[in-house]
Amino acid sequence: MEALSDMANTGESPNSVCFSIENPVEASLLLEAVRKAAEQNGGISVIAKKSGVSREALYRALSSSGNPTIKTLITVLHALGMSLSVAYIRSESSDDEKNEICL
Repeated sequence: MEALSDMANTGESPNSVCFSIENPVEASLLLEAVRKAAEQNGGISVIAKKSGVSREALYRALSSSGNPTIKTLITVLHALGMSLSVAYIRSESSDDEKNEICL
């Protein structure tokens, strides 16, 4: 999650940023990073217009207590020039599968 936050803070655009979301707190960090990316790419109003999501709905969706639909999240990411991928990966040290999200 740190890489996504760093990207949002610095404005860098790596080819992909991957991290695991294992609890609701980490999911809220994802929303925070997307909000920061929106703010650095013209602001919430600009991304709202590009995505077709109202400014108010976008603020709510990307708040720390936000719970956007996958459709809204993908639409906003697309407006930011990003996409969302979800894949199962196997840990080398374990047979347990982890959920990983790449932007």
